[in-house]
Amino acid sequence: MKKLLLLLFIFVGTNTVGSAKEKVDNNRYEIEMAEVGEPGTLVVKVWCYNKKPQISEDLAKINAIKGVLFKGVSDSGRMKGRKALVEDGYENHKDYFDDFFNDGKYLNYTRVALNNYVEQNSLIKVGKLYKIGKIVVISYNDLRKQLETDKIIKGLDYGF
Repeated sequence: MKKLLLLLFIFVGTNTVGSAKEKVDNNRYEIEMAEVGEPGTLVVKVWCYNKKPQISEDLAKINAIKGVLFKGVSDSGRMKGRKALVEDGYENHKDYFDDFFNDGKYLNYTRVALNNYVEQNSLIKVGKLYKIGKIVVISYNDLRKQLETDKIIKGLDYGF
């Protein structure tokens, strides 16, 4: 009986760890400047990880916005990146950002540039996962203004 319980515990434990890892991989991403866009926008390339060689546009949009808000956008050779808009992070404004993402408000500030098109060199096999790159356009100035209006970040004219 003890052996059966031990085997059951090991089986359940390994399945729990495996499913937790899958959740982490779905939220793992990288973001970099992609190209010059219209004034007031950022054109970024967001790299998402998945077991399948495709990701949803929604995941690309969410990760792009999260990157701009909390992580910052890294340089890409000829283009300088940006610091994170919300320097004090997600946890200090948890209720606000939970609503922002759950209610789909982030959709007002993003769009995928190349719908369902996979660019050359935008699909890379990394171990058991695929690293998929999508070009996302972010209405950076509008997003910044909304965060200032909602008192999440200080305005650029703060202190004058």
